[in-house]
Formats: sequence, structure tokens, C-alpha cells
Amino acid sequence: MAESYLDSLVQQYPNWDKKNYDRLTELLTHKLQFGTAGLRAEMGAGFSRMNDLTVLQATQDHVPGYKVYWDNGCQIIPPLDAHISQHIEENQKPWDWNYDLVNSNPLVVDVYEQMTEEYFKAISLECKFRKENFDFDEKVSYTAMHGVGTLYAKRMAKEFGFKEENFVCVKEQCDPDPAFPTVEYPNPEEGKGAMALAFETASKCGAKLILANDPDADRLSISEWQNEIFRIFSGNEIGSMLGVYLYKQHVLSGSTTPVAFLASTVSSKFLQRVASKHGFHFEETLTGFKWLGTKAKELASTNKVLLAYEEAIGFMATNAVYDKDGVSALAIVMEMYAWLRRQDKTLSQFLDECFQTYGFVTSYNCYLKCKDVEKIKTMFEKLRYGQDTDERQLKYPSSFGEFQVDSVRDLTIGYDSSTSDNVPLLPTSSSTQMITFHFSKGDQEGVVTIRTSGTEPKIKFYSELVGRDGSDDGSTIQRVVEEIQGKFTAESIPKLPTPQPTHNNISCKLEFQGFMPDHLDFYAYFARYSAHALGLPCSPIIHLPTATKRWTIVKGPFVHAKSKENFEQKTHKRSVELFDANEDMREKWIEYVEKNLPDGVDLKIVRFDWVGEGDVKSVIEKAKQEIKEFEESGKKGANVPFHVKVEERAKEFLKHLGS
Repeated sequence: MAESYLDSLVQQYPNWDKKNYDRLTELLTHKLQFGTAGLRAEMGAGFSRMNDLTVLQATQDHVPGYKVYWDNGCQIIPPLDAHISQHIEENQKPWDWNYDLVNSNPLVVDVYEQMTEEYFKAISLECKFRKENFDFDEKVSYTAMHGVGTLYAKRMAKEFGFKEENFVCVKEQCDPDPAFPTVEYPNPEEGKGAMALAFETASKCGAKLILANDPDADRLSISEWQNEIFRIFSGNEIGSMLGVYLYKQHVLSGSTTPVAFLASTVSSKFLQRVASKHGFHFEETLTGFKWLGTKAKELASTNKVLLAYEEAIGFMATNAVYDKDGVSALAIVMEMYAWLRRQDKTLSQFLDECFQTYGFVTSYNCYLKCKDVEKIKTMFEKLRYGQDTDERQLKYPSSFGEFQVDSVRDLTIGYDSSTSDNVPLLPTSSSTQMITFHFSKGDQEGVVTIRTSGTEPKIKFYSELVGRDGSDDGSTIQRVVEEIQGKFTAESIPKLPTPQPTHNNISCKLEFQGFMPDHLDFYAYFARYSAHALGLPCSPIIHLPTATKRWTIVKGPFVHAKSKENFEQKTHKRSVELFDANEDMREKWIEYVEKNLPDGVDLKIVRFDWVGEGDVKSVIEKAKQEIKEFEESGKKGANVPFHVKVEERAKEFLKHLGS
């Protein structure tokens, strides 16, 4: 009876609630798709979300899990994903809701203990300097980013001979915690914000090297103390150093086994230059370790793959695991670092040596954001066919500024101008947009790949320029990318703030502290709009945790007291970060913000882990008047949300200053 009544309500609800009809349609009529990366979706009710029903539907016919591996030890690639999807479609009704089946079904085998021991045994064979590693006495800081890496990273470092007391973990982030309480985004790729506690731990223990795994420990980030700041190396820089190091060790070992490098097609071509100079095999694959691992397995009978990597800090530095592995990569990087320190070298110096030997590289990665699939398709077609897309005649750009386009590869339509039959060597897919341009001028060679993201509404740009010397500051490749972006003639799509070239590697964060959150909102908005007005890439406003402090000196317009006695006061904080801007840009921004702040607000300037604090002492009179007017206007018009007025006043303030 109850079930029948519920069924009737389910029938009635879509007819009555027209407001949420589209939402219900999205949840119920779009099924969760199984792909080569497994299952990906938000958690929630409905066939298009991750929940008990959809996961049971997707795992009845294959090994349960987020990723699916085939019998070659690699993640599945097409057409296996299509075959699995077909089986899922044919078995929609759950067999059973008995969760105990996972413990009693003979098809389920727990191999955790066995595989763990075999894994450490296999990776430890890659260690080359166990005795020297034991004598290495520098501290190394490590963060698991609230993930699973701590136990395995500590043991792997020990397997390679490093002393346990020199492996210093970030205490606040060493244990798994799905709430990720200390970081906004638990991803070391996010840079300084995610790495703040690691910087702090390293500073306290005197570590010059920081190693960071992402929560599932399959990626690795590296930071090194350099020029009074921690330098975070990009994935391409790490891949370049690891590749050269592993090749050097291969040569020193006296092995005659043919070797190879692999990299994803959107990663740097630096290792291709290394392989070309020394006469061994290099091959690129589509993005993702399902392709890199499969290719490495194919080559295993004839070549030892020294390194396979992708620019998103994913590395396969052994032949024991055919997937990216942040734990084995961590141990090998530690050994590389100790090897360099015995020569009194740093990672930064080693990277410079690599560039001097094989060519200097500057890179620029960025993206445009768009949720309109048809608009994205139109933009790519204009890049492919010119303004008159109806003719369907290929009209790719022949130049970018002073650079001549040498070849074009379009994996969406299956075209490659560099091959004899114009057919690409890599797999093609009409469902994904991806075009690569190779271009040159004199001794400078460059490449840019534009592709759509498989998980986000973004058009991504990956680019690099290789030159004979290191005189280029990265602005050249940035100009090329911006010219290509200009050919996407959809003015409605905003260009998002993106990092400056990794060559600069400088960042700055401003923290505003005070007693009245509404005022701080205004100052944070003002800083953000100032950055945009100056053309600088800036983060969204971050609300930091409120703190209660005991104050002794009472001063400023926002606190009223008649004496200097102790009292407790809640301190509010707002933060805005400038991404990877060069020093001139950073200083210009700070000066612009500082001179227009009132008394009574503390401004903390944070640059990587270096902190300099100073109260703003001087205020221009026009700025004071503007803030006074802002405060008065905030008391009026209660029917308007206050945060809206804050934003509007901040814009007006900035406009006034500009005039």
C-alpha cells in the first residue's frame, strides 16, 4: 500500500513542480556514462549521479572501482569501455542489495596484503644508491594532502635507504580526511595556497625540499628552496629533470638495453630533444595514462621505458607499474636530489644544465571557459575552416605573428599535414576537439595544442617554445597563444585569469584583517577589481577562518574603547591571490592597493612562505572620502543585498580612482 502511494506521488510530482522540471529531467533521463576513466559524476540521487544504484549497475560485470584495469596491467582503452557499457545497459536491474556479498562472493578476492608487499619489493629494485641515501642528512618535508600517501611514502623512502627521522610529514595533513579541512582544493597543482602548510613545516624543520602527493597519491609535486622562496616546479620541469637523470643513470650502469621516453601529446617536447640527440626512441600518446601505460607495455619487449609522464604532475618512472605512481616517483626524486646534493647542486641548477644542453624551454598553459557545446564546436570549426565554415575547405592559420606554421594535426577530423598520407599516427575522435600546431622562426621551434576538456567546460591551451638561449622571458609564446585565442571569435566567452609563463614563477597573496567583515569585503573586492583593471590574473576572494584574539592596543576607527586594557575581539580575514605574476606586476598591484586603503585595516603580504607584514600608514584623501560614502550608502536600501552593494561600490571606487 505504502509503495503504491509512493508510486502515485512520483507520477504526480513532475506534473505539479514545473519549476524544477528541467532539473528532474537532467537527473533522471541522462544515464551515468562509463568511460575509460571509470565513472565520474557528482554524488546524488538520479541516474546521472553517483549513488548506490548507479554504481551497482556499473560494477556488476567488472571489477568494482573508480579505475578499471585490463589483464595487461593498464587502464582500459577503447573499445573495452564500449563493451563494458553494453553489459551495463543489459543488466540495469541490481542483482541484490545485500552488501555482504562483497565479503562472501567467490568472485571477490582481497589481494591487498600480497600486492602491497610485491609492490614495495619491485620498486625497491629501482634504488641505485641505497648506502649513499642512508648517509644523506638533509630534511625533506612531505604532505599527503589529507590523502592516503603517508604510510606508503614513508615506507618507500625507508626502502630506498633514507632515514625515517629526515622524512618530516606535515602533521595537519598526514592522515586521510575526506573533508580536507586545511585546504580549499586538495591538489598540489593548485600551487601556493594548497602548499602553505608544507612551506611552514619545511621552514620549521629546515627542509630545502618539499614533496607532495595528491590525495590518492598517484601524482607528485616538487618544491625547492631558492632565492628565499620555495619554487614549485611544473610537471614539465619535473619530467625534464627526471628524464635526463634516469638516462644518465642508465648510461652509467653500462646497460645496452634499448630505452625509450613517453609523454602525453600536451606535455613538453623536451624529452623528444633528449632522445633525438642520443639516438633512442621517443613517442607521444593521447592524454591520460591509459594511453601511456598501454604504449609502455607494448614497447616492453624491445625497450625499457625510462620515463612516461604527463604535464599534470603524473609520472611512471619504473617498469613495475604501468600507471602514474606518486609514491615510486617520490622515492626516485629523493634519490635524484641526494645525488645532486653530493655534487653540491640544487634541482634548479640541474634544470638549468638540462636546458643549456638540450635547449631552453618556456611554456604557457591557460584556458577559456564555455558551457555551450555548440559554441565550442563553432569556434573550432572557424579555426579549421575559416570564417565561411559552410565550404568545409581546410583553412588553418599559416602563421602566428612572426612564426610560420610548419604542420597541423587535427585529431577531431583525422588530419595531419606532417604525414605522407595526411593521416595522424595517434587515435582520432570526432567527439573531442583537439588541434596541434607546430611552428618555427629561425632557431626557435614551438608547439601549441588546443583541446576541449573531458571533465570541465573548458577549452585548454598547452604551448611551449624552445630556443637556443634563455633570453626569452616567456612573453613570446604567450603572444602566440593570445593570437590563437583571438581567432576564437566568440566575444561572449570571457578569458579567465591565467598564470603567467612558468618562467616567472612568482606569486603574491594579500590578506586583509579587521573587525568588521563588511568593510573587509569591500577591500577584498577592491583588490580583485584593481588586479583586473591592471590586467593581472587574480584569484576569487577567499574567506579565511575567523579568529578570536586578545588585544591590548586599541586604535583605529572600527574599535571603540576608552583605555588600553586587554579585551577579546573577533578578527575577520579575507584573502586575494595574484597568480605567478612577475615582480614588476606584483609590486604595481600592491602599491595600487596599499595607497587606497584606510587606517584601521591590517594588510599582510604573503609571497610563497615568506611573510612580510606592515600596517598601511598613509591614505589619500579622495580614497578616504570614497570609503566614507561607501559606509554611509551601506546603511541605506535594506532591500538590496549588502554584498551586491559592496561589489557595486568597489567598482565605482575603482572607476573614480582611474579618472
